Amino acid sequence: MEVKLRFLKNRAAKKVCLVISDLHLGAGYFIDGKINNLEDFYYDQELVQFFQFYSTGEYKNQEVEVIINGDFIDFLAVPYVNYFDDKFWGSDASVDKLKIVLKAHHEVFEAMKEFVCTSGKKITYILGNHDAELQMKAVRDYMIQYFDSNSNFSIIGFEQSEYRPHEGVVIKH
Repeated sequence: MEVKLRFLKNRAAKKVCLVISDLHLGAGYFIDGKINNLEDFYYDQELVQFFQFYSTGEYKNQEVEVIINGDFIDFLAVPYVNYFDDKFWGSDASVDKLKIVLKAHHEVFEAMKEFVCTSGKKITYILGNHDAELQMKAVRDYMIQYFDSNSNFSIIGFEQSEYRPHEGVVIKH
């Protein structure tokens, strides 16, 4: 006997919205050949598969928006930069920390880049407290440039308190 769930009856949705949150990508599992105890994310391949799954197969021609609801990058867990005191929190140090995370999780960010370059696919990144350094113009510009200034990748900063991807849906970090 086949069980049909009511919420699966109408699979003809115009848009699929997927929300991920608090993945805390850091400087990687190893730094200079030593184990990095501050890294919290060990599922790069699964996240790559996630982005590939929602841009191929039955989702190839479907409009899909992945909403990253904050704390995707954990700048607080990337102390491996040559800055001290106040400069550690400056935009130069933060861009360097972003570069470390992009390199440590290169496959994830390449999968994200491929995703937003696919027709009908979009990533909206809502800032959280661990990725607050993306609020800095230089850091945000570097991240957007990484995605080739693709308009299908956007960052929502602290000046906007919530995101409403669809009527009746409110997302806040």
